[in-house]
Amino acid sequence: MTGRKLDSTQAEPARRFLITGAKGFIGAWIVKELVESGDRAYVFDIDTGSARLAALLTPEQLASVPFIQGDVTRFADLESSIVEHGITHVLHLAGIQVPGDVDLQYVRDTSRIFIRCAEAAIAGARVYTPRGSVIRVQEFLATLEQILPQAHTLIKAEGKPLPIAADLDDSALQHDLGCVPRTPLEEGIRETAAIFEGLRRAGRLNTEDLEI
Repeated sequence: MTGRKLDSTQAEPARRFLITGAKGFIGAWIVKELVESGDRAYVFDIDTGSARLAALLTPEQLASVPFIQGDVTRFADLESSIVEHGITHVLHLAGIQVPGDVDLQYVRDTSRIFIRCAEAAIAGARVYTPRGSVIRVQEFLATLEQILPQAHTLIKAEGKPLPIAADLDDSALQHDLGCVPRTPLEEGIRETAAIFEGLRRAGRLNTEDLEI
């Protein structure tokens, strides 16, 4: 196990979250939310690369995030990390992403729901379905082009719809957590565009995911 050394002069937050899959899209936003709220977020992964985290966090914030090198498929690695670092909450996001439906959720909302679920004093194991903006792909593209006209020549969708349910029920989630965050589609598009534009202007926009 390896991790970044912590500054012994700094008081350690009472809550310590271990996140698997923290370098993925949702996981990286969870780390961002935790860091900005003053909680300690430990990144558990088999390697210590952090391109997405570097895009979301300032260099100072990223330097404060401890990285624990370990294999999520080895229970011993996880168990020893939890004990060694005094982990109070575990958020498990490591896995393979598969094509989803047309239910669009703003990643900040999703990350906050994950954290609130981890914090909630709810007995037993629960399964929830977050619900975002339910919209057809062509309707989404039309909305995107209204906000960002240049998208008309950059993004297109073809083929038949995936046979996956899209309009899902999140009443159980709302019952147990109360009101959950739900950013309107247009607002989410504008905020996302602003984030990428800020990274571009700062020379920090990583385009590796777009390379073929």
